[in-house]
Amino acid sequence: NTPEPEAFLLAQRLTDAVRQAAARESGDIGVSCSQGLGAIDSKRSATDLLARVDRAMYKSKRDGKGKISRVKLRSVSGSGV
Repeated sequence: NTPEPEAFLLAQRLTDAVRQAAARESGDIGVSCSQGLGAIDSKRSATDLLARVDRAMYKSKRDGKGKISRVKLRSVSGSGV
C-alpha cells in the first residue's frame, strides 16, 4: 500500500543501492537494475498486474541500464503498457 510517487522513489533508491554495492564489491564489473513498477487495480487480477509489470521491466531493459518503467493504468477503452 505504498503511493506511486513513494514507490517510484523507493525503486530509484534500490537501483542506486544495487549499482553502488556492485561497484564496491566488483570494482570493474558494472551491474545495473531495471524495474517495472505498477499498482493493483481492483478490476484486474494480480496475474494481469504481474504480466503488465513484467512488460514494463523489459521496456526498462530495452531503454537502457538503471531504468524504471511504470505501468499505466488502463481506462475502460484504452490500453496500458
